[in-house]
Amino acid sequence: MTISITLSGEIIGHPNIGEMTELYELNQFVGLIDYNGKEVYQGDILKVTPDKEGYGSLSYEGHVVIVPQTCGYSLKMFNPSTEEMDEQGISYDSTSLWHIDGDDGKWIEVIGNIYENPELLPK
Repeated sequence: MTISITLSGEIIGHPNIGEMTELYELNQFVGLIDYNGKEVYQGDILKVTPDKEGYGSLSYEGHVVIVPQTCGYSLKMFNPSTEEMDEQGISYDSTSLWHIDGDDGKWIEVIGNIYENPELLPK
């Protein structure tokens, strides 16, 4: 069975699709594989380990959530957030997060998602 999602977000391709969407939350695979070989989807919560060799002390270490965008995804930093790092005077370079895109995911680990693990997100 094939189902499709139109650009407007409509799900088509199965006569009982309404019932199916009540049971499942559809998320797009973002093309990343984490340290454990797990696929990364929009809405996943990742633990990021810094790449000290490539980015030095400015590398971000903490947690991010994969946020859907019109053409792809972005990474929302939390625990610590950029605001918390600014308040504490901690140097960081958010571009260092792009080291997670490659290197066989050795800098990231999926620890949950926003649907099943909302307790991992800041209150």
